[in-house]
Amino acid sequence: MKQEWQEDLAQYKKKFLNTSLADKKKEGITWYPIQIKKAKIGMGERLLVEIEKLDQSQNSAFQSGKSVAFFSTQDGYSSQDSRINGVINQVKKDTMIVTLKADELPDWMDSSRLGVDLLFDEASYREMEFALKKVISSEDLRLKELKEILLGDQKPTFSEKRREKSPLLNDSQNQACEKIANAKDVAIIHGPPGTGKTTTLIQAITEAVEYGLSILVSAPSNAAVDLLVEKLTDAGISTLRLGHPARVEEKILNQTMDAKTAHHESYRDLTKLRKEIDHYLKLAKQYKRNFGPEERRQRKLLFEEVGRIREAAKHLEEYISFDIFQKTQVFASTLVGASSHHLRGMTFDVIFIDEAAQGLEAATWIPILKAKKVVFAGDHLQLPPTIKSYEAAKEGLAVTLMEKVIQRKSQVAELLQVQYRMKAEIMGFSNEYFYGENYRQLKIPSSISLKMSRFWSGSTPLAQDIQIGRKRKV
Repeated sequence: MKQEWQEDLAQYKKKFLNTSLADKKKEGITWYPIQIKKAKIGMGERLLVEIEKLDQSQNSAFQSGKSVAFFSTQDGYSSQDSRINGVINQVKKDTMIVTLKADELPDWMDSSRLGVDLLFDEASYREMEFALKKVISSEDLRLKELKEILLGDQKPTFSEKRREKSPLLNDSQNQACEKIANAKDVAIIHGPPGTGKTTTLIQAITEAVEYGLSILVSAPSNAAVDLLVEKLTDAGISTLRLGHPARVEEKILNQTMDAKTAHHESYRDLTKLRKEIDHYLKLAKQYKRNFGPEERRQRKLLFEEVGRIREAAKHLEEYISFDIFQKTQVFASTLVGASSHHLRGMTFDVIFIDEAAQGLEAATWIPILKAKKVVFAGDHLQLPPTIKSYEAAKEGLAVTLMEKVIQRKSQVAELLQVQYRMKAEIMGFSNEYFYGENYRQLKIPSSISLKMSRFWSGSTPLAQDIQIGRKRKV
């Protein structure tokens, strides 16, 4: 893991750090000079700034969700004193909205020589390192059991309860849901392309909700998490999407903590407190650097009042958060996002990890730290995780935790067997090339085959049984 961290950092330094300001502007990784158009307190007591670049001929590599750092080149400010970090909410052609990691704008941000850089974000690597240390120490008894089961030192256990089949699922999908329901430790939905993996996963989550279980759903990417949240919301399940709003797709923003806070019945009172904070901050900032003892005392009193109101706002926000949590049936986050402070101290009856075959093992352990039971969904014979260090990949980083579990405990995995997406000839080639010939049969329903044949060629090929196997792709 450290090799990957070091390689990623080295590539960042090569591209970003060892270049002049002019070259960074040319590369689009720095906006300079910029001006602040406006600043306001947003949801979650976050300080938002809208900036505009003054040199509109510059390229731009800035994207929503990226971490940035503001800086000033004005004389009188050291490089340490004049840097402040943030996360990009929105980028347009020449403007950008950023959430700052600060309570108020520092004086140096009034400078006419202000700029903003893209940052290398080490937070994900630190969370992965922390998770691995927790797994290795295994002080928690349930975590120790799960580690031994997932890594092959102990057998997983199952109950033998019969589950009523859903008419919305095919036989293999129903079998997968039954395996999930009966698993006490771990279960896997192995879903090759077009076999309805997400549909099966949503059904399994829905059934777990009906049993009153506490649930966290997770995935390696924000896009995969957002898709799950969208499907769960459509199914009428109260879902809370954790993570920075800047990293969440617009269509599910209503499921985020900030949006649910804004729609809460007590939010109006919180807004009043925030307006008071803004009012007293503006009064305090009327006192410039050079002022006498009386002005200094007034400024101090105003900032003390700001502190008192902030404390009241904090308590009210904690109450709103508690109320939202009580009404939430499913929590959702990325793998790294499962380390969110919102989930601190929480454990879940079941953790569902989608696209598990694309998640680094170290990242996959982050939500598992909070799990009593784990359900993986994915296909280790499709896209592997993205790895920048060739040496780290060679030494095993390319093998995901889901793949390790399948290799060591095949009885926990259920293969989805009906193909809904592609034409038989296309599926036949991909199965033979990527999967081999000695696994179960993967079928195309005749109705699907007919629809696809009309789309592709107007012919009507017969539905075929196609053999797929364990052989890993070259």
